[in-house]
Amino acid sequence: AMLLLVATSLGRKRLRIPYDGWRVSHAMLAAGATALAAVHIQGVQYYLAEPWKAGLWHFSIAVWLALLVFVRLVRPWHLARHPYTVTEVRAERGDACTLVLDPDGHEGFSFEPGQFSWLTLGGSPFGMAEHPFSMSAADTGRGRIELTVKALGDFTRTVGSTRLGARAFVDGPYGAFCPSRHQAPGYVLIAGGIGIAPMMSMLSAMTERGDARPVWLFYAYRRWERMTFREALDALATKMRLSIVHVLEEPPDGWTGESGRITRELLER
Repeated sequence: AMLLLVATSLGRKRLRIPYDGWRVSHAMLAAGATALAAVHIQGVQYYLAEPWKAGLWHFSIAVWLALLVFVRLVRPWHLARHPYTVTEVRAERGDACTLVLDPDGHEGFSFEPGQFSWLTLGGSPFGMAEHPFSMSAADTGRGRIELTVKALGDFTRTVGSTRLGARAFVDGPYGAFCPSRHQAPGYVLIAGGIGIAPMMSMLSAMTERGDARPVWLFYAYRRWERMTFREALDALATKMRLSIVHVLEEPPDGWTGESGRITRELLER
């Protein structure tokens, strides 16, 4: 079971295993490996020869089972009672879109800029169909969440066609990629592609708080016309001490900015 788990994880794309199917098989193989190990330990008895050893193994198995019940039953039950509604689907540059989600009948949750959440769009939170996305806007204090998604896979290609009013379930917040946890007189942010999403949350939060500390943003993309949040970043630069360095892999004719990749030499310069 462990060998299959590793092989299907490392070779998922080569084997053309759909992400959602892989997640289910991943969980089943992990549960199977743990259950078989427990049966083996019980059957051999060598590891249970002394009461304290038996107690330790039984406690470990009980904790694992409790975690399984919490993650797969208790947490989804809580999410099912606290749904969200899709109130806006906003097209962005670079085959991306921003989902705006408002809590339905509850207050939602607070988050720090830079954190992410697990999104289940339609269906049920019990279905193991959640996907992780960074919040791409500041916490409004009203429970609203904005998630910016780039069309890169089977699920993300369908997000842009989500209908208004659709039900969603959001599990969060998670992550420690937050400026508030790293106090400094200023920040350097480095982003590539859709990795700009958590940076937008950070910059928007700093703007709303009137944070006067300087920020340098190095933002790499393939083409200028596809650069996600290009205009939004320019608008933020007028409201805070933000210096933006665009780095294009395929710059247009007449481009005078940085090109290629973000390198040590570029950062030092």
